[in-house]
Order: sequence, then structure tokens, then C-alpha cells
Amino acid sequence: MANNGMQTQEKKLQFKKRATVTKILPDAPEGGWDAIIPKGSCKITDKNGDPVLNFEVKLVKAHEEANESSQNTALRQRITFYDPVADPARKGAANQNFRFARGLCRAVDANFEEVYPTEIDSSDDLQPLAAAIEGKPFEMWTVHRTSEYNNETMINVDVRFAKPGLSLV
Repeated sequence: MANNGMQTQEKKLQFKKRATVTKILPDAPEGGWDAIIPKGSCKITDKNGDPVLNFEVKLVKAHEEANESSQNTALRQRITFYDPVADPARKGAANQNFRFARGLCRAVDANFEEVYPTEIDSSDDLQPLAAAIEGKPFEMWTVHRTSEYNNETMINVDVRFAKPGLSLV
């Protein structure tokens, strides 16, 4: 490579030898966790005009010894506020996000009726919910669910606020 008429040799970078990812791995194993949404992690955005509350759930302590290596992992989550009246096709998604928000509020011991917005005009309407869920420890479970994306099988990590299988007993 020429530099002011002089030849220089590029330095070869050296790395600690490692294996690389050869398939998509789940962000966290299945299991129970003591978790927290760190203060300041809630960000309000929009997705195609729909309000979205984005946040991270930090897996603080694994309930199972085999999952301890995944402690301190952060899982990205979001609650999207769809308008099922204006877009009836989004009714299922609206219900799913409503149930998730209600379950999260119960898990962090927040009064859902006080902090969940019944109408949204601006990001200010989501601030009470964000403030209610940040910084409070709670118990949760991760469950794997497979789906297809671009002809590739993916493992999705779903967050649950009740131990899986309890509703079947």
C-alpha cells in the first residue's frame, strides 16, 4: 500500500483462537430466573405508527444450576400498543401485548390499572408504565418456541411470568 510514495506493510491482527457461531443459538436457556429491568433501559419508540415500549430484562440469578452461565444475560423485550379498533387484524397482537404488560406489572408488583395507558397521544402517556417496571426485581421463566424465518428454523425465547405447566395441573 502506497503512503506518500513509500510502501508500508499492513499489520496482521492476532486473536485468541475461538469457535464461531455456525447456527443461530437461543439468547437464553429454558428455565426460571430472578430478573430485573434495569433503570433507564425503557425506550419509547414507534413501529409503523404504533407506540412501542422497548426494554431489556436482565437475567440476574438462574433457578437451575445448569443455567448459571447465562446469568447477567439481557433479553430485549417490547410492548407494542396496537389499535384493534382502527386495525381489527391486529386484535390478536393487541391482546397478546396487553396480557404480557399485565403479567409484567403483576410480577413487579405494580398496579396495572394505574400505570397502563387507556389512551396514548404522546410518549408521556407511556412514562408511568416505564417507571413502574424499571428497577424492581421479579421472578420469570424462559421458554423456547420454534418458528420459521426466511426458510430457517429459529428458536425464540419467550418470557413468562408463571412457571410453565402450572396452568395444566
